[in-house]
Amino acid sequence: MSNILVPLDFSPNAINALKYADNLAKSIDANLIVLNIYDGGISNYEAGWPIEELFDNVVKMIQEKTNAIIKENCSSTNISTVFKNGNVKDLILESIDLLGANFVVMGTHGASLITKVLFGSNTAHTIAHSKVPVLAIPGDFSFTPLQKIVYASDFNNLNAELKLLNKVSEQLKNIPIETLHLRYETESAENISENFKKVISENNYQNIQLQQETFDLDNTLANAIREYAEAQQNIILAMFAEDRNIFQSLFLGSKTEYLTYKLNVPLLAMNKANLS
Repeated sequence: MSNILVPLDFSPNAINALKYADNLAKSIDANLIVLNIYDGGISNYEAGWPIEELFDNVVKMIQEKTNAIIKENCSSTNISTVFKNGNVKDLILESIDLLGANFVVMGTHGASLITKVLFGSNTAHTIAHSKVPVLAIPGDFSFTPLQKIVYASDFNNLNAELKLLNKVSEQLKNIPIETLHLRYETESAENISENFKKVISENNYQNIQLQQETFDLDNTLANAIREYAEAQQNIILAMFAEDRNIFQSLFLGSKTEYLTYKLNVPLLAMNKANLS
């Protein structure tokens, strides 16, 4: 049985991610582990909480609030809670190993997926360093039964990436994988197709398909991925990154994109460092 880890800091977006994780856990018969980390300050909690208060003095309040949120928003039967005190970023990564998490589900901050989530946040740090996939949920997104994973691929490390993604698919009850390749008009569609077929045949994959789309040079790669993903229903968008810079290169192509970009589907982020 898979374990889904959800860091909960009581923010609206974290609670929304918890709702998503609860529905996901029920759909794949997974355990839901809710993690609350107290860092001694007020940044992750409601106004009025004590600043620099000792953990022993507030742990009961934290437990009560966490349990109340779970009761109000979750209906899974396999839910456990973990409470820790210390550095949030470090303890999330430590908990992934100690608790045997297969996925981490975290919330993004509304429309500003790029500025507030992928750079300088706890979610960004987890994406950059996690040994397991991190599912980032937009703040206003509601769970829908998953029909497929759309895997945006540059066809570098295709074999290794599909091996890892196929394991993810198995944990998600074998939902199909659609490998999306956005190519330039001058790039050979036939060569891409042959490369893809070779990888599929060598690994005997059964539920992975290829979707090629011509890349319009008047558009940006980020917008092309977003437009394709948001035109689909009941999906998660999967991407691999060596570090956060790949997201920066994809999503921060211009000041206009920086201000207006919004991804309205869950992003399954995986680290290329885990492919070796």
